[in-house]
Amino acid sequence: MQTPPEGLQARVTRLLDASLRAGGYRLALVCTDRGLPIAVVGDGDLGEDVSALVALLEDIVHRVRRDLARGEVDELIVLDRRVGRLIVRPIEPAPGTRLFVVIDADRHSAWRRNTNQLCLALTQELAELCTMGAF
Repeated sequence: MQTPPEGLQARVTRLLDASLRAGGYRLALVCTDRGLPIAVVGDGDLGEDVSALVALLEDIVHRVRRDLARGEVDELIVLDRRVGRLIVRPIEPAPGTRLFVVIDADRHSAWRRNTNQLCLALTQELAELCTMGAF
């Protein structure tokens, strides 16, 4: 396994931070398909929730492809009307490498446009790392 390019962690963290600030989110992170964090910004601790959410989405993605012969799963949203939304968006920076963007947003926050931009930027930024076999 090769060493990641210098500054990649900082660039990914800056992207997450810009999204967090633009959306007024509590937490923004990108993690592996096993729920292991790559970069995290914001306040809050999702702890084991991230792994559970990622496992749930991974299962949904697999079933949609297998059972429904549909394209892609775009996002999974868990809503708690008291607390807000957990938004999980899969990204695939390299063929066969699925990572997840997780946003903890207040229930009144808009997220779609902001997370679209974030997912695109992270996909581009993490492509080189994924082709090096880091995940």
